[in-house]
Amino acid sequence: MYASQQKTIKYQTQLFTFRIGEYSALLPADSFRSIARPGEVIYDRVTITREALANAFGNVKDEKEKIEAALDCESHVHIGAIINIYNDKNGNGRIDPGENMAQIVNKNEINSKASMFPAKNREDMRSRYQSIALPGRKAPDFYPTPEGATVWTESFANCAKTYTGEPGETIDIPVRLYNGGKSTSKTDFQASWYGSGWQNPVWNAGDVELSPGE
Repeated sequence: MYASQQKTIKYQTQLFTFRIGEYSALLPADSFRSIARPGEVIYDRVTITREALANAFGNVKDEKEKIEAALDCESHVHIGAIINIYNDKNGNGRIDPGENMAQIVNKNEINSKASMFPAKNREDMRSRYQSIALPGRKAPDFYPTPEGATVWTESFANCAKTYTGEPGETIDIPVRLYNGGKSTSKTDFQASWYGSGWQNPVWNAGDVELSPGE
């Protein structure tokens, strides 16, 4: 946000977005913003506790338990922002009715929508989009391993194995499912294309029941 009383085009972060696995949350940027004097630059360092992050995704008990599980199993939390570009016609530093010009919702829009700003300001906008590694990650109770592996490793969260083929070719991808927990339990076993979600998996084995160590 510009700390300027000039009547000019400015930008302001409205919301921060957080994504862990399939869960998403929004937090107002006001709670992270310090008020600067005209021309002053302030850098804020923000620490968000595990509890606060879990609460941001939902306070309902069932949902919170799922978020806690995601915090244990996912490797990263992905942070983004919703940034408004506005024409501050009266120099009050607020987005008044009729002043909004454009809204940036992902990093790839910065160059086109914020082209009127110098490079240092566009780089400042990009700094809002980050992937932060989650400390203390646990292996999930159920975990799949690629061909040739029997033990969970952190690298599987990003890319367990790569297969290549020609258009129209059928490729077999051997995968084994293990129960690393302490009790016999069931889990659904599915596969989907990266980034497509789980609404329409390309493969679905249904519920699989395994005893500990299987």
